[in-house]
Amino acid sequence: MEEPSPIGLDALFGGRARTRILGYLAGASCPLTGYAVAKELGLGVSKVYPELRRLAAARVITGRLSTSGRRLYSLDDADLRRFLVRRVRVLRAQDWFAPEQVAARRRAAEIVKELPPLPVGSPDPAVRRAFAREFRRPPEKDRALKRLRLGGGARQ
Repeated sequence: MEEPSPIGLDALFGGRARTRILGYLAGASCPLTGYAVAKELGLGVSKVYPELRRLAAARVITGRLSTSGRRLYSLDDADLRRFLVRRVRVLRAQDWFAPEQVAARRRAAEIVKELPPLPVGSPDPAVRRAFAREFRRPPEKDRALKRLRLGGGARQ
């Protein structure tokens, strides 16, 4: 099943496949081949390679040849990477279960355990509902809504 795409990002980047490819490269810890990207995202290779070539030609991503002659792609722009990581989360299983990532999540969990619990609510009604007056309806509107709900309709 295909996960929903963040609203507007497909239009911003020019399509769902391109958005997913960029999101995946943003979350990757090392340069990847087009085949690896296609396999992880469940997209056809014939769809991924042209997108990667377009993105590399536009200098959005970087394509380098490895020592074995394979082309590896990476997203090097730190600002774009941060933007995509916040809005399009596509991670490789290898990256999620990498020992350094697991250790980082465990450290974060230990830090959170040491934090004091957040207060649930305040006994002072003014603090609990700071903007309550802005959302209060006049009694006439409540009566009209009640009549509509009961099927009485509006008065003539």
